[in-house]
Amino acid sequence: MKLLYISLCMLILPHSTLMYGVQKGDSLGFEEHVQEDTQTTKMGLLIGVIGNNSALQNVAEILSEDFSRASQKKTGFNVTVRSFKKRPSKSQIYKIFIYEGYPFIVFLHAPTASSFEWRLHDALQVVMLKSDRVTYTHTKLDSAVHSCADHILKELKGSM
Repeated sequence: MKLLYISLCMLILPHSTLMYGVQKGDSLGFEEHVQEDTQTTKMGLLIGVIGNNSALQNVAEILSEDFSRASQKKTGFNVTVRSFKKRPSKSQIYKIFIYEGYPFIVFLHAPTASSFEWRLHDALQVVMLKSDRVTYTHTKLDSAVHSCADHILKELKGSM
C-alpha cells in the first residue's frame, strides 16, 4: 500500500508542478507565479423613473452620480437611468434582468411635489428588498438624495 501511495505521488507531483507553477532548479522546488485579476467588476444597476417629473429626473441624476462615485472602488455599479410610464410588473422586471442584465433596479416615484419614494428590487429573484419615502424641501433636495443613496448602497452591499 505504501509503495502504491509513493508511486501515485511520484506521478502526480511532477504533473501538478507543471500545471500550477513554473519549475525551477531541482525537481522538488518550484516557484509559483500568480496573476491577480486587476480588472474591476462592475454590476449593472438600473434607476427607473416612474412618470414624467422633472424633480424626479433630478433625483435620478444625483443618485446616478453617487452610485458612479461608489463604482470607482474595486467593485461598483454601471448605472443607467430610464423612464417608465408605470411601474413594471414582476414578469417585466425579470425580463429586464434576463435580456438587459440588471440584477438590481431602483424605481423612483413622486407621490407628492415635496417627496419621492424609492424601491430597491432584486431582479433575479423578483423581490423588493427595501423601500422608503423621502420628504424634502426644495433647498434640501441634494442632501436628501445623498442620504437616500447611502441607504440604498448599504442595502445593495448587504444583498451581494
